[in-house]
Amino acid sequence: MSGATQFATPVAGLTDIRQIAVAGGVALFRRADGAVFSCGGEGRALGRSYGPVNSPTSAYVPVQVTDLGPGSGVVDISVGSSAVSALTGDGRVYLWGDNTQYQLTPLGVPGGLAVPTELVRPAGEPKIVDVENDNSPVTYAVRADGSMLVWGCNQFGMAGIGTTAMLVNPTVVSVPGRAIISVAAANWDVLAVTAPVA
Repeated sequence: MSGATQFATPVAGLTDIRQIAVAGGVALFRRADGAVFSCGGEGRALGRSYGPVNSPTSAYVPVQVTDLGPGSGVVDISVGSSAVSALTGDGRVYLWGDNTQYQLTPLGVPGGLAVPTELVRPAGEPKIVDVENDNSPVTYAVRADGSMLVWGCNQFGMAGIGTTAMLVNPTVVSVPGRAIISVAAANWDVLAVTAPVA
């Protein structure tokens, strides 16, 4: 569906949805079985191919993201200013989008990616348990040990590492004596919930 409506309207074809993420004109929907659907603006953040406006695969109709169907294991989704991230229950992170804010640079690509691509991390690192880049140029990945990985455009220091340097590789952020539990980001700011280290 395209256009505007002034009343709450059910989205056709979507059932058993457990999470919605929206930013930059793109909406993602995570179903209970791990399938992820996207709709919105025409671009790489859809994570799938799309057809003409009035076709069943239009960018404005929710269609499954490439390779993220039932059984994908996806438990969390997040849409940033130029990238999308998806997290699986076993800690794998998938990224895709336009990459105008360097959020895909850890994948070793200079430009954007139109399909989900796994961010491979060194063996033995703590498991990633949460990903956030909600309308932010930085991606935040909370790890099971209470630390966090950050990467992307850090122009105003929102990565929390004490500099405004661009982060082309995941960089560890930790809070002495505290464990990071969750984060929320928007544009140039980020907040983190922490708890005392046991």
